[in-house]
Amino acid sequence: MTLGGARIGMVVIGGLALLITSCASDKTKLNASTMCQANGGTYDTGAQTCSYMASTRSARQICEAHGGYYNQGGQVCEVGRE
Repeated sequence: MTLGGARIGMVVIGGLALLITSCASDKTKLNASTMCQANGGTYDTGAQTCSYMASTRSARQICEAHGGYYNQGGQVCEVGRE
């Protein structure tokens, strides 16, 4: 497994562990900066973008790719049900 593959595996395992431990509330909030860094990126708070892999994605795009709703005011990604 390559270093990139290992990193992706760790992100997936970490995400699953987070979802399992949050079952009581049915909702998880992911900090945009932490989410970006977990994907190997650098987060720009002012622009709310994550730069990695020679491309820039908005925090909203990353959140939605994880199946979540992005709360711009709190700069958090909400995953799960209310």
